[in-house]
Amino acid sequence: MIYTIGDIEAAINIWRNRFETGDDAALCPPARALAEPYALMVYARNDTISEQQLSPEARAALSVLNT
Repeated sequence: MIYTIGDIEAAINIWRNRFETGDDAALCPPARALAEPYALMVYARNDTISEQQLSPEARAALSVLNT
């Protein structure tokens, strides 16, 4: 499966809304798993990323898009 940068961002935002950050502003583990591929996509100016390029944690975090 191919995910767009918008898909990654949407999933991060869903997780951020489900689990608020604490005083340290740290992301919850699922959002954190998506933050690295998101940042790399922005840096490389890639609009898409394949499922195979994602860690198991990032793939699991993207499951919120199917609910």
